Amino acid sequence: MIFEFLVRSWHLKHLLRIYECIPELEGVIEHMAKPDTVGESDSAEWYQQMKALARNTGVTCRLSLSPRVEQIGELLAKPGRGWPVESIKPYVRFLIEQFGCNRLMWGSDWPIALLLSDYEGTYEAMRTATGPLDAADELCLFHKTAVRFYRLPATKKV
Repeated sequence: MIFEFLVRSWHLKHLLRIYECIPELEGVIEHMAKPDTVGESDSAEWYQQMKALARNTGVTCRLSLSPRVEQIGELLAKPGRGWPVESIKPYVRFLIEQFGCNRLMWGSDWPIALLLSDYEGTYEAMRTATGPLDAADELCLFHKTAVRFYRLPATKKV
């Protein structure tokens, strides 16, 4: 069984407690736990807890861009303005540093992502945020980790 954690920064400490009790749990943190990339009100806690989770658990993390619920009204008023890549970069790069690409997987959060950009724009925003990756890490992050984690059938490259 796989557990998907749809959490925010202040929930991350509870994930550590869950993994103390169930260390073999296969779980994924959705949407990078939605750090506050705009106001940074919870960034210190986010960084501290994500570092602890990466070091002390086997949890995987999904690099998906998903707006926080409190941003939805503003996004509906001005849709399609694109992802604020510069404000996302530090969080994405920190996760790559802490978890490694073999414990990270990209996700689009479609259709919610359409509030800011189309599918291709969302994908390109994440590729920009990751910075340059070697071919093996890029394949892990954008393909292999998800295939392995969700036990998907292997696909042949076309």
